Amino acid sequence: MYMGLVSKGQDVYNTVDQTSHNSPGAQNTERVCRPCPEGWEQSNSKCYYFSTEFKNWNDSRSDCLKQGADLVIIESKDEQDFISKHRRDEVYWIGLSDSETEGTFLWVDGTPLQEDKAFWSEGTAK
Repeated sequence: MYMGLVSKGQDVYNTVDQTSHNSPGAQNTERVCRPCPEGWEQSNSKCYYFSTEFKNWNDSRSDCLKQGADLVIIESKDEQDFISKHRRDEVYWIGLSDSETEGTFLWVDGTPLQEDKAFWSEGTAK
């Protein structure tokens, strides 16, 4: 059984540039909080979509990208716990793959898996 799990953008904040009133041409950056889209769930500063469609990894990622998102990159133990507790009896795709080189896991943003910072039991990432 396969399900898609995505994280909408980097976080629920959108960066907005505003022109500074003090100096011409200078810009200030302000973070503005936006709610998660309907059907998405928020945890900390990220939005997650737990799909109920059964798809392979590539099709799941394609669906995520069509929504302006991507498969999740797990960045903390808290995030792993949130995902794990969401639906314990379901299986989800995450943004980690060894499709380029078997045995070399890369996140969807191209960064390598740092196994010393992995948040799951040994052997379960394969």
